[in-house]
Amino acid sequence: MGRNLILLGVLLAVGGRGADLGTLFKQGKYRQICQQRWGYIKKFKRRDERVLSVVAYSCLKIGGITPALDLAKNLYKTPTGRVNGSYISALFLIKKLLIQVIRDNLNLTNLKLPTVEGEGLLLQFFNRVKGLNFSREGEWIVTKDRKFRGKVTKGGNIVVEELDQSGNPIKKELYW
Repeated sequence: MGRNLILLGVLLAVGGRGADLGTLFKQGKYRQICQQRWGYIKKFKRRDERVLSVVAYSCLKIGGITPALDLAKNLYKTPTGRVNGSYISALFLIKKLLIQVIRDNLNLTNLKLPTVEGEGLLLQFFNRVKGLNFSREGEWIVTKDRKFRGKVTKGGNIVVEELDQSGNPIKKELYW
């Protein structure tokens, strides 16, 4: 779900109305696109959910789940828009639940959640944590397989690290 449909929106929007956006996207200027999200929302709200999906995907590419949520609220008119909006909302819920697990010891084992697939470390980490497959090590929670660890930053964001066999970080992503 989600990733492939958002990518479909990206492919559809690169031509036509989102031509400038398509150029920025092809150049990998995701942060610039995401920072300009309110301009895109004002310009394309109720007119082109494909363009708004590209902007949302750009925010997700840089870990900006909360900014992508600004766009998700405007993805409701088309089937693809609704799926993309639901995907972004699910990612936001996962981020919030992980904060509760880390800070408040929330137990997720009895919580029924939809399966969410996609790229990035957040979902891999969450899928291990939700079954109580983790331990605490200081401010971090570490998955039982020792492949991932995560913590909440002072600003209330989530940092997830992928670990090598020795427990050293090989990849790090911040979700805000």
